[in-house]
Amino acid sequence: MITARDEGDLVGLLALTVRRRCGLSILSFLGAGPSDYGTILVDPDSPQDQPRILDALLDAARAVVPGSLLDLEQVSDADPVLPLLQDWGRRRGLSVHCRRQSESMQEVFQVERGVPVPPKTRSMRRHGHRTLRLLESLGEVEVLADLLSRVPTRAEVLSLADECAAVDAGHPQAKRRTHPWRGPSGALLRDFLSAAPSSSRWLSGVRVDGRLVAYQLDLVAPSTVATYYASYHADVAPFGVGTYLESQSRVRAAKAGAAQIDFLRGMQPYKLRAANVQHTSYRVQLVPGGVIRGSHGRAVGAALAWRQIVRRHRRLVNGVRRVLRLGPGLPARSCRASAGRRRPVSGTPTHPGDDPPPAA
Repeated sequence: MITARDEGDLVGLLALTVRRRCGLSILSFLGAGPSDYGTILVDPDSPQDQPRILDALLDAARAVVPGSLLDLEQVSDADPVLPLLQDWGRRRGLSVHCRRQSESMQEVFQVERGVPVPPKTRSMRRHGHRTLRLLESLGEVEVLADLLSRVPTRAEVLSLADECAAVDAGHPQAKRRTHPWRGPSGALLRDFLSAAPSSSRWLSGVRVDGRLVAYQLDLVAPSTVATYYASYHADVAPFGVGTYLESQSRVRAAKAGAAQIDFLRGMQPYKLRAANVQHTSYRVQLVPGGVIRGSHGRAVGAALAWRQIVRRHRRLVNGVRRVLRLGPGLPARSCRASAGRRRPVSGTPTHPGDDPPPAA
Protein backbone atom coordinates (compact mmCIF):
# COMPACT_ATOMS: atom_id res chain seq x y z
CA MET A 1 0.00 0.00 0.00
CA ILE A 2 1.83 3.10 -1.25
CA THR A 3 0.57 6.57 -0.32
CA ALA A 4 1.47 10.08 -1.45
CA ARG A 5 1.03 13.00 0.94
CA ASP A 6 1.25 16.74 0.52
CA GLU A 7 1.98 18.49 3.84
CA GLY A 8 0.39 15.56 5.67
CA ASP A 9 -2.74 15.36 3.50
CA LEU A 10 -3.35 12.14 1.56
CA VAL A 11 -3.35 12.96 -2.17
CA GLY A 12 -2.65 9.56 -3.77
CA LEU A 13 -3.00 5.84 -3.12
CA LEU A 14 -1.62 2.84 -5.02
CA ALA A 15 -2.70 -0.59 -3.74
CA LEU A 16 -0.67 -3.46 -5.23
CA THR A 17 -0.04 -7.15 -4.75
CA VAL A 18 3.30 -8.84 -5.41
CA ARG A 19 3.71 -12.33 -6.84
CA ARG A 20 6.42 -14.37 -8.54
CA ARG A 21 6.04 -15.98 -11.95
CA CYS A 22 8.89 -17.68 -13.83
CA GLY A 23 11.48 -15.93 -11.67
CA LEU A 24 10.00 -12.46 -12.23
CA SER A 25 8.27 -10.22 -9.67
CA ILE A 26 4.88 -9.02 -10.87
CA LEU A 27 3.04 -6.03 -9.41
CA SER A 28 -0.73 -6.00 -9.95
CA PHE A 29 -3.63 -3.94 -8.66
CA LEU A 30 -5.11 -5.22 -5.42
CA GLY A 31 -8.30 -7.09 -6.35
CA ALA A 32 -7.28 -7.59 -9.99
CA GLY A 33 -9.43 -10.18 -11.73
CA PRO A 34 -12.80 -9.89 -9.98
CA SER A 35 -12.69 -6.08 -10.07
CA ASP A 36 -14.39 -4.36 -13.01
CA TYR A 37 -12.01 -1.39 -12.91
CA GLY A 38 -8.45 -0.84 -11.76
CA THR A 39 -6.85 2.54 -11.21
CA ILE A 40 -4.52 4.66 -9.12
CA LEU A 41 -6.40 6.93 -6.74
CA VAL A 42 -5.37 10.57 -7.03
CA ASP A 43 -7.08 13.49 -5.26
CA PRO A 44 -8.54 15.67 -8.06
CA ASP A 45 -8.67 18.69 -5.72
CA SER A 46 -5.01 18.52 -4.72
CA PRO A 47 -2.89 21.59 -5.60
CA GLN A 48 -0.25 19.16 -6.89
CA ASP A 49 -0.46 18.08 -10.53
CA GLN A 50 -1.92 14.60 -11.09
CA PRO A 51 1.03 13.47 -13.25
CA ARG A 52 3.44 14.45 -10.48
CA ILE A 53 1.51 12.45 -7.86
CA LEU A 54 1.24 9.43 -10.13
CA ASP A 55 4.97 9.59 -10.94
CA ALA A 56 5.80 9.58 -7.24
CA LEU A 57 3.57 6.55 -6.54
CA LEU A 58 4.90 4.47 -9.43
CA ASP A 59 8.54 5.38 -8.72
CA ALA A 60 8.03 4.28 -5.11
CA ALA A 61 6.57 0.96 -6.29
CA ARG A 62 9.57 0.27 -8.52
CA ALA A 63 11.92 1.20 -5.69
CA VAL A 64 10.24 -1.31 -3.35
CA VAL A 65 10.40 -4.15 -5.92
CA PRO A 66 13.22 -3.33 -8.37
CA GLY A 67 13.12 -4.91 -11.83
CA SER A 68 9.46 -5.90 -11.50
CA LEU A 69 6.83 -6.19 -14.22
CA LEU A 70 3.82 -3.91 -13.65
CA ASP A 71 0.73 -5.80 -14.81
CA LEU A 72 -2.16 -3.37 -14.31
CA GLU A 73 -5.56 -4.71 -15.33
CA GLN A 74 -8.93 -3.16 -16.21
CA VAL A 75 -7.81 0.45 -16.73
CA SER A 76 -10.66 2.18 -18.55
CA ASP A 77 -10.14 4.42 -21.54
CA ALA A 78 -12.33 6.94 -19.70
CA ASP A 79 -9.80 7.05 -16.85
CA PRO A 80 -7.23 9.90 -17.11
CA VAL A 81 -4.74 7.56 -15.44
CA LEU A 82 -4.44 5.44 -18.63
CA PRO A 83 -2.44 7.91 -20.79
CA LEU A 84 -0.45 9.01 -17.73
CA LEU A 85 0.61 5.39 -17.11
CA GLN A 86 1.82 4.98 -20.68
CA ASP A 87 3.66 8.29 -20.60
CA TRP A 88 5.37 7.41 -17.30
CA GLY A 89 6.52 4.05 -18.68
CA ARG A 90 8.07 5.59 -21.77
CA ARG A 91 9.85 8.29 -19.76
CA ARG A 92 11.32 5.59 -17.50
CA GLY A 93 12.60 3.56 -20.45
CA LEU A 94 10.10 0.72 -19.98
CA SER A 95 8.46 -1.30 -22.73
CA VAL A 96 4.75 -0.36 -22.71
CA HIS A 97 2.12 -2.89 -23.83
CA CYS A 98 -1.55 -1.92 -23.86
CA ARG A 99 -3.91 -4.84 -24.54
CA ARG A 100 -7.66 -4.62 -24.95
CA GLN A 101 -9.24 -6.53 -22.07
CA SER A 102 -13.00 -5.97 -21.74
CA GLU A 103 -15.93 -3.74 -22.63
CA SER A 104 -18.20 -1.91 -20.21
CA MET A 105 -21.58 -0.30 -20.83
CA GLN A 106 -23.09 2.84 -19.34
CA GLU A 107 -26.31 4.78 -19.69
CA VAL A 108 -25.74 8.52 -19.42
CA PHE A 109 -28.94 10.34 -18.51
CA GLN A 110 -30.21 13.32 -20.40
CA VAL A 111 -30.07 16.56 -18.41
CA GLU A 112 -32.77 19.19 -18.44
CA ARG A 113 -32.21 22.44 -16.54
CA GLY A 114 -29.26 20.88 -14.77
CA VAL A 115 -31.26 17.89 -13.46
CA PRO A 116 -30.91 14.28 -14.74
CA VAL A 117 -34.10 13.08 -16.40
CA PRO A 118 -35.18 9.54 -15.47
CA PRO A 119 -35.73 7.26 -18.47
CA LYS A 120 -39.48 6.83 -18.96
CA THR A 121 -40.99 5.12 -21.94
CA ARG A 122 -44.42 3.71 -22.61
CA SER A 123 -42.94 0.23 -23.11
CA MET A 124 -41.26 0.38 -19.68
CA ARG A 125 -44.54 1.26 -17.99
CA ARG A 126 -46.40 -1.45 -19.91
CA HIS A 127 -43.76 -4.03 -19.00
CA GLY A 128 -43.90 -3.03 -15.32
CA HIS A 129 -47.71 -3.35 -15.16
CA ARG A 130 -47.57 -6.71 -16.93
CA THR A 131 -44.86 -8.03 -14.58
CA LEU A 132 -46.76 -7.04 -11.44
CA ARG A 133 -50.01 -8.48 -12.80
CA LEU A 134 -48.36 -11.84 -13.53
CA LEU A 135 -46.65 -11.91 -10.14
CA GLU A 136 -49.97 -11.25 -8.40
CA SER A 137 -51.26 -14.49 -9.88
CA LEU A 138 -48.76 -16.29 -7.62
CA GLY A 139 -49.63 -14.50 -4.40
CA GLU A 140 -49.23 -11.25 -2.51
CA VAL A 141 -46.51 -9.14 -4.15
CA GLU A 142 -44.21 -6.76 -2.29
CA VAL A 143 -41.70 -4.60 -4.19
CA LEU A 144 -39.03 -3.22 -1.87
CA ALA A 145 -36.62 -0.42 -2.76
CA ASP A 146 -34.30 -1.65 -0.01
CA LEU A 147 -34.42 -5.09 1.56
CA LEU A 148 -32.25 -3.91 4.47
CA SER A 149 -33.01 -1.35 7.14
CA ARG A 150 -30.86 1.79 7.36
CA VAL A 151 -28.70 0.26 10.12
CA PRO A 152 -29.03 -3.52 9.70
CA THR A 153 -28.06 -5.95 12.39
CA ARG A 154 -25.61 -8.73 11.66
CA ALA A 155 -28.38 -11.30 11.98
CA GLU A 156 -30.51 -9.40 9.43
CA VAL A 157 -27.61 -9.31 6.96
CA LEU A 158 -26.87 -13.04 7.36
CA SER A 159 -30.53 -13.95 6.89
CA LEU A 160 -30.90 -11.82 3.77
CA ALA A 161 -27.64 -13.18 2.32
CA ASP A 162 -29.01 -16.71 2.69
CA GLU A 163 -32.20 -15.64 0.88
CA CYS A 164 -30.19 -14.12 -1.98
CA ALA A 165 -28.10 -17.29 -2.23
CA ALA A 166 -31.32 -19.33 -2.46
CA VAL A 167 -32.53 -17.11 -5.32
CA ASP A 168 -29.21 -17.67 -7.13
CA ALA A 169 -29.49 -21.43 -6.65
CA GLY A 170 -32.97 -21.36 -8.20
CA HIS A 171 -31.96 -19.30 -11.25
CA PRO A 172 -32.67 -21.01 -14.61
CA GLN A 173 -28.94 -20.81 -15.48
CA ALA A 174 -27.66 -21.51 -11.96
CA LYS A 175 -25.08 -24.04 -13.14
CA ARG A 176 -23.45 -21.54 -15.51
CA ARG A 177 -23.61 -18.41 -13.34
CA THR A 178 -21.35 -17.23 -10.56
CA HIS A 179 -22.66 -17.37 -6.99
CA PRO A 180 -21.38 -14.26 -5.19
CA TRP A 181 -23.03 -15.07 -1.87
CA ARG A 182 -20.93 -18.20 -1.38
CA GLY A 183 -17.36 -18.61 -0.18
CA PRO A 184 -14.96 -15.66 0.25
CA SER A 185 -17.01 -13.34 -1.98
CA GLY A 186 -20.07 -14.05 0.14
CA ALA A 187 -18.17 -13.20 3.31
CA LEU A 188 -17.00 -9.95 1.71
CA LEU A 189 -20.55 -9.02 0.67
CA ARG A 190 -21.87 -9.72 4.16
CA ASP A 191 -19.20 -7.53 5.71
CA PHE A 192 -19.91 -4.79 3.16
CA LEU A 193 -23.65 -4.80 3.82
CA SER A 194 -23.05 -4.73 7.57
CA ALA A 195 -20.61 -1.80 7.48
CA ALA A 196 -21.54 0.30 4.44
CA PRO A 197 -23.98 3.19 4.92
CA SER A 198 -27.36 2.73 3.29
CA SER A 199 -26.63 5.67 0.97
CA SER A 200 -23.82 3.69 -0.72
CA ARG A 201 -25.81 0.56 -1.58
CA TRP A 202 -29.27 -0.29 -2.86
CA LEU A 203 -30.46 -3.84 -2.41
CA SER A 204 -33.90 -3.92 -3.99
CA GLY A 205 -36.07 -6.96 -4.38
CA VAL A 206 -39.45 -8.57 -4.94
CA ARG A 207 -41.21 -10.86 -2.49
CA VAL A 208 -44.18 -13.09 -3.24
CA ASP A 209 -46.05 -14.23 -0.13
CA GLY A 210 -43.00 -13.19 1.90
CA ARG A 211 -40.54 -15.25 -0.17
CA LEU A 212 -37.74 -13.46 -1.98
CA VAL A 213 -37.93 -14.27 -5.71
CA ALA A 214 -35.69 -11.57 -7.22
CA TYR A 215 -33.13 -8.98 -6.12
CA GLN A 216 -30.67 -6.43 -7.49
CA LEU A 217 -27.62 -4.99 -5.73
CA ASP A 218 -26.46 -1.52 -6.83
CA LEU A 219 -23.39 0.36 -5.60
CA VAL A 220 -24.01 4.09 -5.25
CA ALA A 221 -21.46 6.88 -5.77
CA PRO A 222 -22.12 10.64 -5.95
CA SER A 223 -22.51 10.72 -9.74
CA THR A 224 -22.74 7.03 -10.73
CA VAL A 225 -24.85 4.03 -9.76
CA ALA A 226 -23.22 0.70 -10.66
CA THR A 227 -25.37 -2.39 -11.19
CA TYR A 228 -23.28 -4.98 -9.35
CA TYR A 229 -25.38 -8.16 -9.44
CA ALA A 230 -28.97 -9.26 -9.99
CA SER A 231 -30.79 -12.56 -9.97
CA TYR A 232 -34.26 -14.09 -10.02
CA HIS A 233 -35.80 -17.49 -9.33
CA ALA A 234 -36.88 -19.80 -12.13
CA ASP A 235 -40.47 -19.65 -10.83
CA VAL A 236 -40.77 -16.03 -11.99
CA ALA A 237 -38.44 -16.18 -15.01
CA PRO A 238 -41.24 -15.85 -17.62
CA PHE A 239 -42.55 -12.66 -15.98
CA GLY A 240 -39.61 -10.34 -16.75
CA VAL A 241 -38.98 -9.48 -13.12
CA GLY A 242 -35.25 -8.91 -13.72
CA THR A 243 -35.98 -6.29 -16.37
CA TYR A 244 -38.54 -4.70 -14.06
CA LEU A 245 -36.04 -4.29 -11.20
CA GLU A 246 -33.40 -2.96 -13.59
CA SER A 247 -35.74 -0.30 -14.99
CA GLN A 248 -36.81 0.73 -11.48
CA SER A 249 -33.16 1.14 -10.51
CA ARG A 250 -32.50 3.39 -13.51
CA VAL A 251 -35.40 5.68 -12.62
CA ARG A 252 -34.32 5.78 -8.98
CA ALA A 253 -30.74 6.65 -9.94
CA ALA A 254 -31.84 9.60 -12.06
CA LYS A 255 -34.13 10.89 -9.31
CA ALA A 256 -31.23 10.63 -6.84
CA GLY A 257 -29.16 12.97 -9.04
CA ALA A 258 -26.82 10.41 -10.56
CA ALA A 259 -25.45 11.30 -13.98
CA GLN A 260 -25.25 7.73 -15.24
CA ILE A 261 -25.86 4.03 -14.64
CA ASP A 262 -22.78 1.84 -15.01
CA PHE A 263 -23.62 -1.73 -16.03
CA LEU A 264 -19.95 -2.70 -15.54
CA ARG A 265 -18.15 -5.09 -17.88
CA GLY A 266 -20.00 -7.44 -20.15
CA MET A 267 -22.14 -7.19 -23.28
CA GLN A 268 -25.34 -8.88 -22.15
CA PRO A 269 -28.49 -8.07 -24.15
CA TYR A 270 -30.18 -6.10 -21.37
CA LYS A 271 -27.14 -3.82 -21.17
CA LEU A 272 -27.14 -3.24 -24.91
CA ARG A 273 -30.83 -2.27 -24.78
CA ALA A 274 -30.32 0.43 -22.14
CA ALA A 275 -26.76 1.67 -22.62
CA ASN A 276 -25.82 4.61 -24.82
CA VAL A 277 -22.07 4.74 -24.01
CA GLN A 278 -19.44 2.02 -24.32
CA HIS A 279 -15.91 2.06 -22.87
CA THR A 280 -12.97 -0.28 -23.29
CA SER A 281 -10.71 -1.41 -20.45
CA TYR A 282 -7.05 -2.18 -21.10
CA ARG A 283 -4.39 -4.32 -19.51
CA VAL A 284 -1.29 -2.14 -19.23
CA GLN A 285 2.00 -4.01 -18.87
CA LEU A 286 5.16 -2.03 -18.14
CA VAL A 287 8.16 -4.27 -18.81
CA PRO A 288 11.73 -3.53 -17.59
CA GLY A 289 14.26 -2.62 -20.27
CA GLY A 290 17.30 -4.61 -21.39
CA VAL A 291 17.64 -7.41 -23.89
CA ILE A 292 17.44 -10.42 -21.57
CA ARG A 293 15.26 -8.96 -18.83
CA GLY A 294 12.98 -7.25 -21.37
CA SER A 295 12.49 -10.41 -23.41
CA HIS A 296 11.79 -12.38 -20.24
CA GLY A 297 9.25 -9.79 -19.07
CA ARG A 298 7.47 -9.64 -22.44
CA ALA A 299 7.20 -13.42 -22.54
CA VAL A 300 5.72 -13.56 -19.03
CA GLY A 301 3.32 -10.70 -19.82
CA ALA A 302 2.12 -12.40 -23.01
CA ALA A 303 1.60 -15.67 -21.09
CA LEU A 304 -0.54 -13.86 -18.52
CA ALA A 305 -2.67 -12.30 -21.26
CA TRP A 306 -3.12 -15.62 -23.05
CA ARG A 307 -4.08 -17.36 -19.84
CA GLN A 308 -6.87 -14.87 -19.21
CA ILE A 309 -8.19 -15.12 -22.77
CA VAL A 310 -8.31 -18.90 -22.59
CA ARG A 311 -10.13 -18.78 -19.25
CA ARG A 312 -12.75 -16.46 -20.77
CA HIS A 313 -13.56 -19.02 -23.46
CA ARG A 314 -14.80 -21.75 -21.14
CA ARG A 315 -16.68 -23.53 -23.89
CA LEU A 316 -13.51 -23.88 -25.96
CA VAL A 317 -11.47 -25.12 -22.99
CA ASN A 318 -14.13 -27.61 -21.90
CA GLY A 319 -14.43 -28.87 -25.49
CA VAL A 320 -10.70 -29.56 -25.69
CA ARG A 321 -10.82 -31.38 -22.36
CA ARG A 322 -13.70 -33.57 -23.57
CA VAL A 323 -11.81 -34.39 -26.78
CA LEU A 324 -8.75 -35.50 -24.84
CA ARG A 325 -10.90 -37.76 -22.66
CA LEU A 326 -12.40 -39.61 -25.65
CA GLY A 327 -11.43 -43.26 -25.99
CA PRO A 328 -9.46 -43.83 -22.78
CA GLY A 329 -7.99 -46.99 -24.32
CA LEU A 330 -6.54 -45.17 -27.34
CA PRO A 331 -2.92 -44.12 -27.35
CA ALA A 332 -2.17 -40.45 -26.66
CA ARG A 333 -0.93 -39.98 -30.25
CA SER A 334 -4.35 -40.93 -31.69
CA CYS A 335 -6.11 -38.50 -29.32
CA ARG A 336 -3.82 -35.64 -30.32
CA ALA A 337 -4.26 -36.44 -34.01
CA SER A 338 -8.06 -36.50 -33.64
CA ALA A 339 -8.00 -33.15 -31.89
CA GLY A 340 -5.79 -31.69 -34.61
CA ARG A 341 -8.16 -32.75 -37.40
CA ARG A 342 -11.15 -31.04 -35.85
CA ARG A 343 -12.51 -27.91 -37.49
CA PRO A 344 -11.59 -24.69 -35.70
CA VAL A 345 -14.16 -23.47 -33.23
CA SER A 346 -15.90 -20.26 -34.26
CA GLY A 347 -15.02 -17.41 -31.97
CA THR A 348 -11.57 -18.76 -31.21
CA PRO A 349 -9.52 -15.84 -29.90
CA THR A 350 -6.88 -14.39 -32.16
CA HIS A 351 -3.39 -13.68 -30.96
CA PRO A 352 -3.57 -11.13 -28.12
CA GLY A 353 -1.22 -8.71 -29.84
CA ASP A 354 -0.84 -5.16 -28.66
CA ASP A 355 -3.72 -2.89 -29.53
CA PRO A 356 -2.79 0.69 -30.41
CA PRO A 357 -2.79 2.75 -27.20
CA PRO A 358 -5.98 4.79 -26.92
CA ALA A 359 -5.76 8.52 -27.45
CA ALA A 360 -5.22 10.57 -24.33
